[in-house]
Amino acid sequence: MNPSLEMLEMSNSSLRIKCTIPEMTEEKMRELYALFFKATQEHDRTNMTSMSAPILVKEAYEFVVEVLPFAQKRDLFDLMHIFYTLAKDKISQPQYATHMMPVALVSSPDFFSNFCTPAHTSVPIQSLYFGNIMNSGALGVHWTVEFYKPKAKYNQRDREQEIMFTSFEHDRGSVTVRFKFKEQKDHQIQNVEFAVKFYYNAIRRIIVDPISRDDDRRGKKFRFHFDLNCPPEVRSFIDHGNDKMRYGDGKRMIYLSRGWGKDGRESSGPHALAVPDSSVVCLEFSDDMQEDRGVRELFEILSRLRVRSSIPIEFASLDLLNLHYGYYARHFPYVKDAIDPKNAAYMDRIKWATPEASPNKKPKKDDHLNKVGAVEFKLRYVIEALLSRGAKVKDQLLLNAETWASFLDFVCGQYKQNADKTLVVMENVINRIDEMSFPMTSIFRVMLEEVKAYDELKMLNDA
Repeated sequence: MNPSLEMLEMSNSSLRIKCTIPEMTEEKMRELYALFFKATQEHDRTNMTSMSAPILVKEAYEFVVEVLPFAQKRDLFDLMHIFYTLAKDKISQPQYATHMMPVALVSSPDFFSNFCTPAHTSVPIQSLYFGNIMNSGALGVHWTVEFYKPKAKYNQRDREQEIMFTSFEHDRGSVTVRFKFKEQKDHQIQNVEFAVKFYYNAIRRIIVDPISRDDDRRGKKFRFHFDLNCPPEVRSFIDHGNDKMRYGDGKRMIYLSRGWGKDGRESSGPHALAVPDSSVVCLEFSDDMQEDRGVRELFEILSRLRVRSSIPIEFASLDLLNLHYGYYARHFPYVKDAIDPKNAAYMDRIKWATPEASPNKKPKKDDHLNKVGAVEFKLRYVIEALLSRGAKVKDQLLLNAETWASFLDFVCGQYKQNADKTLVVMENVINRIDEMSFPMTSIFRVMLEEVKAYDELKMLNDA
């Protein structure tokens, strides 16, 4: 990588922002590149000292902008709001797509406030999303927690603002979201409080969306996306009016109520893996946090997150792609029984790919994926290890039977030709998925790159 793109170094007089534009035609890239210059001109409190030419690094273009330190550090929010408003309007045009959304990375602590506080408590949020980042412009949502007002109008997201609250305990390194509502159990009404908690040391990256909008497109609304190494901890508490019982350890669970629907009733529960498989927790802040005082508090929170987690802050604007609507999506979000030993479409391919398989004939495509087959450990292991990475893999491979069948055909076909090569390639793919930075790359693309790299290395060794 060009040394000029190293974000941890900076000149004495300026600070650096690195911007990544996913690969596209050079003409479109140049148009998006020009938008950042336009944003710095529109934001009169930004003093830009230089802007490097974009260069192609792997599958994306990157460029660096140097700016003088802001007089008020939260002016960074205003600059990003202007830039992503321009980028959103551009990408909404037919010749563009959401995966072209630029990503801005801000690494230097000097961009952020040095104001020190042990915690920010009772910060109101109006929605809590669990999901996976599909690309630089879309968040695939597997579960949503939000509470609608009793008389919410049809097709409008008129949500309660004072039910869910978040505590950022910087001294303890944790984020906790709490909400409470009435639940019927065994013909009795109980007050139940849920607590969703994760720790700073589990955060891989922090992505701020400065222009998320509701259906009515009111103003700028902030979302913080936390990409985690492990699922958040979910606990429930039964409130009997006894504070000691309410604030005990509670009950550990994976079920999480969705809140009140527009008809005033609680929506049904999520599928079992909606929360455990989701690598991203997204907080959408309430309307009050759009005001000057709220924006100031959000910037303080982001500054403390930057210091306490030692993670660079990234900016992007992600549309919500809801993957949990409808009965099927709630309970069977993926191809059913994709790696079940009784699944013929899976197991027949495994048998066909193994050297001792008989007959030596590729199985026909089975869209139903529901018959019986055999097992071959090594090949099954690398396939199932890849799926164990959660929604960031499943959302690419298991949303429909055709994509899953194409993946199996490719891997099993490679394995039949050269088993050792396929195992090495798949292990490298798994490692790259674990280390993959934002924005995400297609798993099919990663596999092809690893096959090519293996072949090139073998040619060098054989020469």
